[in-house]
Amino acid sequence: MGDTSLRQWLDNPQRSVNFCECFNIFRQIVEIVHVAHSQGNAVHNVRPSCFVMSSFSHASSMDPATCSDADLDTPEEDSEIKTPTLTPSCDMHQQRCLGSDDFVPAKTSIASLSSVVFVPPTSLMEDIEGNDEEVAGKRQLYAIKQELVMELSWYTSPEEVAGAVRSCASDIFQLGVLLFELFYPLSRTEEKSRTMSSLRNRVLPPQLLLKWPKEASFCLWLLHPEPSHRPTIG
Repeated sequence: MGDTSLRQWLDNPQRSVNFCECFNIFRQIVEIVHVAHSQGNAVHNVRPSCFVMSSFSHASSMDPATCSDADLDTPEEDSEIKTPTLTPSCDMHQQRCLGSDDFVPAKTSIASLSSVVFVPPTSLMEDIEGNDEEVAGKRQLYAIKQELVMELSWYTSPEEVAGAVRSCASDIFQLGVLLFELFYPLSRTEEKSRTMSSLRNRVLPPQLLLKWPKEASFCLWLLHPEPSHRPTIG
């Protein structure tokens, strides 16, 4: 009861940064990634929408089938919008990995993700028809799906954009993006899109560097453009 996706938890406009809470969530997800890496497997989907948060701040991974990128086609091309369900995953020890190359979206290619930008939903949904309740529902689902597409862009590593195969080092890059989101809440969508897109170039807001210098320094290490220069989980 009370479970929500980590994406929803992060995007709560009332959320303030509590160091112990954020560190605990990050540690839990690092442990999930460690289990996969210790077996020689990459997770591939270390993204907020792929984790469930309980009311006790316990993070657990979602079923891989519900966290597929395959349904994240360009929003305006879909007549029906699907969102991931909050289904807890199997024991990580019994899974080979949380993702696969089949999860690359059919229309939203990895190569195009570096140039994904925020587009206000109203500018693309003026032709939606139906009663007020139906229109409101469709717009809400549209906004959710567009943010998932944006999230996929933010969490795609530089080597993936360049065409390399996803690896354990790509998971480490995603952990760096997640660490940033945990310690630097952004409520305005346009500002968030701009700031998150800058992470691939390791550009951090001055406020983060001043308030959380150690976390910012570690974040920069995780986001290193060279996969071999990123830390490993041991």
